Amino acid sequence: EKAEKLKNKGNEAFGKGEWAAAIRHYTFAIRLDAENHVLYSNRSAAYAGQGEWIDAESDANMVIEMQPKWAKGYSRKAVALAGMEKYAAAVETYKKGLKYDPNNEQMKAGLRDVESKWVTRGSKRDNRGGGISEKAKQRAREAQENEET
Repeated sequence: EKAEKLKNKGNEAFGKGEWAAAIRHYTFAIRLDAENHVLYSNRSAAYAGQGEWIDAESDANMVIEMQPKWAKGYSRKAVALAGMEKYAAAVETYKKGLKYDPNNEQMKAGLRDVESKWVTRGSKRDNRGGGISEKAKQRAREAQENEET
């Protein structure tokens, strides 16, 4: 199927850190298969890799709407919220995701990371936007590598 081929091209670009190309491929795939939650999840990760947190959150929300019991959607949203330094919301989102996949080590690590940032930086910064960190880029890459296909 053409959407699957586009997804694979997106995954290949993502693996190289070519965020814009990955986003483009996932977007075209979504146009062909708008009901495929994995495509939105992958595009969310690519947006996060590029530091486009609002778009990453928007796609993660689509994933959650389509598959509310799939933990990966909550993980995508939490990464986007943490990227915007909305730590309290990111913590709650990770916790929601862990309800569906309590043994997900990647989500547990993300939760610990966000909780430590929240404590270190303080909740007073919870609603401010922030730049992309190397750790956030790495989390996006790891999430993509562990993506269910």
